[in-house]
Amino acid sequence: MSSDYYAVVPADRWPSFGGVQALLDQNTAGVRLRIPEGLTADDALATALTGDGMDVVCAGLSVSITMTVQPLAAEDIDADHDHDDAHEAVVMLVEQGISVQAGDVLIWMGDGTSAFDWHPGFLILAALAESFGAAVVDPQTGQVYQKQDVADLVDFAADMKSELDRNRHLYRVAGPWG
Repeated sequence: MSSDYYAVVPADRWPSFGGVQALLDQNTAGVRLRIPEGLTADDALATALTGDGMDVVCAGLSVSITMTVQPLAAEDIDADHDHDDAHEAVVMLVEQGISVQAGDVLIWMGDGTSAFDWHPGFLILAALAESFGAAVVDPQTGQVYQKQDVADLVDFAADMKSELDRNRHLYRVAGPWG
């Protein structure tokens, strides 16, 4: 498994916080995104990020997933403008015939996340692929996951849940407000 995953969501399909939560509610047990103070379920998911993470409660445990969001600029999808791993992921998508345009939203997940972070993170990526047109890429293997591959992302999440269950004693349990 890679230490980084990227997803590109078309700008015109970028979901609200509530839209992603509704999909998680339908398809998962116990994954709750936390809406930061001052925001509502109608706000864009990107605004739910705090610092370099997204706060969630999963199986009663509180965690901040290492995840960043950025709108893509024209130079980010220019094959001659190689500047970082995120650009590499975008180029992989374009080379596989997946449309990526300036204004689309790039999500990065990885770098130091634990098995517990990966579990809800993969479920969020699966939700984005299932209903919001995201293409998820593993830059180490070049594998791309889209709507038809959601089961693979869910399987990754299940593997991480098994790891979580074995190491549950290591994580802080959310309180009555979590």
